[in-house]
Amino acid sequence: MYDTVEVELLRAIEAYLRATGESQTGFGKRVAGDARLVADIRNGRGIGPKLRRRIEAALTTTRRNEEHERSKNQEAAREGGGDR
Repeated sequence: MYDTVEVELLRAIEAYLRATGESQTGFGKRVAGDARLVADIRNGRGIGPKLRRRIEAALTTTRRNEEHERSKNQEAAREGGGDR
């Protein structure tokens, strides 16, 4: 059975996977060295505090990187697109 924190974490993972197009196996391997991580969470696998922090850190870092890229692209567009 899921607890509230695991439900929220799974929602965040699934939103991330949809937004980035990364596969669930790729995400699990990258974050935990476990290709079955996302499937196991969907099937009720409990998440310990250490793994939860690693997942949250991966999601947060990715969001920050995406926001930074978006900001750089918007700034370049305002400045006329860069090199010509």
